[in-house]
Amino acid sequence: MSRIEDLEHLKAKAERMRQEHDRAQGRLEESLKRLKEEFGVETIEGAQKLLKKLEREEETTREAFDTSLTAFNKEWGDKL
Repeated sequence: MSRIEDLEHLKAKAERMRQEHDRAQGRLEESLKRLKEEFGVETIEGAQKLLKKLEREEETTREAFDTSLTAFNKEWGDKL
């Protein structure tokens, strides 16, 4: 390949990379918009904190349900 062809190849590659970057940036912006609209968080860090909080709440709720189910089965299991 000649130097001109090398430069043209690099120019095309740079353009593809710029377009890829622009698409990725657009997806990121759309994702952040959805996070704000649906969950009231504006950053990835905020979403991670919210996720951890919701996971703790889920675990607490699951434990309470399991406890209630065990008590129900103990009281009513043989009658059903």
